[in-house]
Amino acid sequence: MSSANSTIAASDITETAVQPSPVMHLLLEKDTANFDGVALVFDKWATAAFSKDKDAEDLGGNGALESLSALTSDSIKTSIHHLPLPGKTQEVIPLFVDATASGPYKIKLVDVKDLPAIYEVWLKDNFTKDSVDIKAHTEYNFTIDKGNSASFGNKRLQLIIRQNPALMVHLLTFDARKVADEAQITWLAENEAKYTTYVIERSSNNGKTFDPIDTLYSSGAKNYSLNDKKPAPGLNQYRLKQIDLNGDTTYSKIAPVMFANKPQNAISSFISLYPNPAIDVIHAEMLIGNGGTVKYKINITNSEGKVIATATSSQSNWQNNVAAFVPGTYIMQVVNSKDNTVVGFKKFIKQ
Repeated sequence: MSSANSTIAASDITETAVQPSPVMHLLLEKDTANFDGVALVFDKWATAAFSKDKDAEDLGGNGALESLSALTSDSIKTSIHHLPLPGKTQEVIPLFVDATASGPYKIKLVDVKDLPAIYEVWLKDNFTKDSVDIKAHTEYNFTIDKGNSASFGNKRLQLIIRQNPALMVHLLTFDARKVADEAQITWLAENEAKYTTYVIERSSNNGKTFDPIDTLYSSGAKNYSLNDKKPAPGLNQYRLKQIDLNGDTTYSKIAPVMFANKPQNAISSFISLYPNPAIDVIHAEMLIGNGGTVKYKINITNSEGKVIATATSSQSNWQNNVAAFVPGTYIMQVVNSKDNTVVGFKKFIKQ
């Protein structure tokens, strides 16, 4: 949901994380007149056990075929089975397969809808010790021998569904910059699909605490942009919290942006900075109210609010070489490291 404090720039970001339930249809086929099918529906609320309200018991196939069924965790044969998508642990779904006559048959994956690409689907044949990636190779040929009970029943075939960790959501870039009086936060992700939650967090107390300013749900757009319309005076530190389909959380790097215009006139008298304009070296003297010496953290930002240099000093007198800086206007922020309070800001020009 969008807060009053931010603006979503990507037009295709949805307001909710509601996604359709993935569906998979399998068919056991001898020929066009002899077949049976099963449907697997993946819902977050479902369980692997049989549900009389949602699942359908298998009643057998047509013609020579007896049945293709998906077995629930409590061993009920179903033609429609609702179950949850697996997390980090793979899901093994036993298939019951039988026919009234021996002969060649095939299992076909006839349809897959809305299954995230991160999921692999393998058909395992315990009788032949074979397995096939049935998403890539949608037909599997095998033989039923009615004289050999190991060639049919509920122990021969299994469907294995698992996540491919290489296809997990991955943040490629994360950045923030000053645009007029707002902070523009942008990021690029891969493998995000439509199940990733993004929480944009901001710290205005030099990283001591972070608070959420907005939440977005992935749309598959890969590129996202959001504006913080009311950044705090001084240093704003932004980070991105990602929540994947397993509920696991990861954090981006911190992207700092400085907004020094408002407090600068009020408290810059606590800092003396020279020469200004500067060519190669700047000197600064920091004096807090009681005249004591403390440990300082110093941030230098460019005109876009990006922090381009940081330093610490336990002395009230400090200097820094700025010869490599691009000519332009810069702002130095000084923070009391003991309590993270801002001592002051000072603007200088690099010639």
